[in-house]
Amino acid sequence: YPCELRLCALRARNGDVIWEATEPIGMNPAKGAVLKGRFVCTNGTSELMSFDLADGKKLWSRKSRRTFSDPLFQADRVYLGGFGWVTCCDAATGDELWAREVKGWARQPFATPSGLLTGGAQHGVMLLDPNDGAVKWRVEIEAGPAAVVGERIVVNTGRGVSLLDLADGKSLWKWDAPKEAGVSDIVATESALVLRTCRSRLPEDRRKSSMDAFDFRSFVLETATGKVRWTAEQGDDPDPGVSVAEG
Repeated sequence: YPCELRLCALRARNGDVIWEATEPIGMNPAKGAVLKGRFVCTNGTSELMSFDLADGKKLWSRKSRRTFSDPLFQADRVYLGGFGWVTCCDAATGDELWAREVKGWARQPFATPSGLLTGGAQHGVMLLDPNDGAVKWRVEIEAGPAAVVGERIVVNTGRGVSLLDLADGKSLWKWDAPKEAGVSDIVATESALVLRTCRSRLPEDRRKSSMDAFDFRSFVLETATGKVRWTAEQGDDPDPGVSVAEG
């Protein structure tokens, strides 16, 4: 049966329970962070909460009609994507500091040297001012940012990869995946991008959900140019694991 989870603190050396919060944090809590003696998290839907690390007491909670993404914690602020909005809250009180309306679902924001980056299928990729949510630039592209490498943004378009300039969103290059293939994971470094594509072996009217109906291939692209260095078949293994080392 569904149950609501409760936050607890364990002693690192032996796993003993130090305290257990008296109030539940929901059935699907999103990740949280420790900020100045507090643990701040969302319940996985529309509530942002803060707990005292000393005893687990709930300090405050803020409910919203919006559905939140996983939060980004930076300094004394919490940034959240979600359906229709990107929101910034005070980590100490939960008070909303600003909210930027967007079309559709806004992915979890992440911090860059130039601002707050987010994206979504309906509003493209956006760079926001973290202080007030003002839009610095927006690119109409049905994708979301996958990684930031230096002053460049790696974007997974679903059917390929694009590299954007972090300063203004200008496209530096675009790479298209093979016909009828989609791009899944991307691992980015200064010199190379490692990604995987997935393509069904069967005609559309015979495709199944089982993974043995798909072929997987790895590609390594030059980060600066988007040119393919090499590629390799993975067969029908959807998750062989990828590690990247410079050099």
